[in-house]
Amino acid sequence: MVTNTNTSSAPLWTAQEIATATNGKLSGDFAIRDVHIDSRAVGPGDLFVAIKGEYNDAHNFLEQAKDAGAAGFLVQENRDLANNYILVENSFDALWDLAKAARARSDAKSIAITGSVGKTGTKELLIKAFGALGNTSGTQGNLNNHFGLPLTLARLPQEADYAILEMGMSAPEEIRPLSKLGQPHVAIITAIAAAHSEFFDSIEGIALAKSEIFDGLLPNGTAILNQDDRHFDFLRMQLKTNRPDCSMLTFGSSEKSDARLLSSLFDPTKNAQVINACICGEDIEYSLAIHGKHWALNSLATLLAVKAVKGDVTKAAEALKQVRPLPGRGELSICQLPNGSNFTLIDESYNASPAAVEAAIKTLAQLAGKNRKILVLGDMRELGPESDAMHAGLAETVKENEIDLVFTSGRDSKALLEALPRSSTGCHRGTAIELIAFLQEAIQDGDFVLVKGSLGSKMAPLVSALKEA
Repeated sequence: MVTNTNTSSAPLWTAQEIATATNGKLSGDFAIRDVHIDSRAVGPGDLFVAIKGEYNDAHNFLEQAKDAGAAGFLVQENRDLANNYILVENSFDALWDLAKAARARSDAKSIAITGSVGKTGTKELLIKAFGALGNTSGTQGNLNNHFGLPLTLARLPQEADYAILEMGMSAPEEIRPLSKLGQPHVAIITAIAAAHSEFFDSIEGIALAKSEIFDGLLPNGTAILNQDDRHFDFLRMQLKTNRPDCSMLTFGSSEKSDARLLSSLFDPTKNAQVINACICGEDIEYSLAIHGKHWALNSLATLLAVKAVKGDVTKAAEALKQVRPLPGRGELSICQLPNGSNFTLIDESYNASPAAVEAAIKTLAQLAGKNRKILVLGDMRELGPESDAMHAGLAETVKENEIDLVFTSGRDSKALLEALPRSSTGCHRGTAIELIAFLQEAIQDGDFVLVKGSLGSKMAPLVSALKEA
């Protein structure tokens, strides 16, 4: 996964620059090429920021970071470090200070992204699209919280042309400080849906929390919103009320959208979906090696961001065909059972919310065509007291897309089986891996099998077992 297309050999930071940014006391002289807060990720020439948290103290791993080749240390306690360290009052605050300094010294166009679903995948599309246009630095993995976002910015090379910043949250007032730190020129909200809803009174509360991303927009910045989302009008009003200086661009299937999806069709000869769209009045065709209408829509948001900063949309769209699914986020595999039957496995085991599961089911139906379709669903986590109802509510999507068999695991997902006709129910088990024998018996040659669930549902071992069967 590309997270930084910058090829400069210049150091990321000198020791003096770090000390100035963090108001720290410097001992020694060094230069660093990368920044880490996890000692296990440290390599030669890196800066290790030792954060003292409520449950863990990274100062306990200074020796491990030193053995790994760390060039310097940002610490709030000097534990026998002879030199090459910067002593600060609070290392977590110092990380934020370093991030602020990185943003202040950078002329990069900054694109921030959030949303209940699709933000990490869209972030990967953004990195690839902007990477075709210039030096691009972006959020690595899912480092999108109050630790990950400042770490991402601290890693931003001074000469970068573009910065792609993913911003996540699980409660109100988490995105606002992230956006103000990132100071984006463009802010994207992919979609609003029930995710982390146990921490909110309503889905409108989730929409309000996501709209905090507008607060960090630079003057006369651009917000990119999903015209198809039922909370579009609410978000539009939040932007108009709180940031009247900023403009808005929209994407979706609606004729009113600035970037309109005209068609997205799976081409088996290319193993890709071919997308036809109209971007601000100009028709364009391009392909994605990732399947599903939701991916097509999020690619429109990506190209709108390119348009917003006056980039080459055609060149960016061409680069999107290089994006591949991340592990657990839509990867397709042809697998074989011991009896010789071949089936297509769609690995969506990384995460799940009602909206994401619905999108994945529709993708399963699109890809399978007339072949049999099997859904294996683990619990969708953090849905609060409405969890049973939200799982059962997926039954309509299962019926509409003619899913042949459904298997579930966990606790709440059983509600889906109970809401389905007996003819389409497989079985339910407490853990995903307990389903392997039942699936091996049920899967037939040519079947398409979708495995999806929240990360805590531990669907990945089942995916591995099906691949290795």
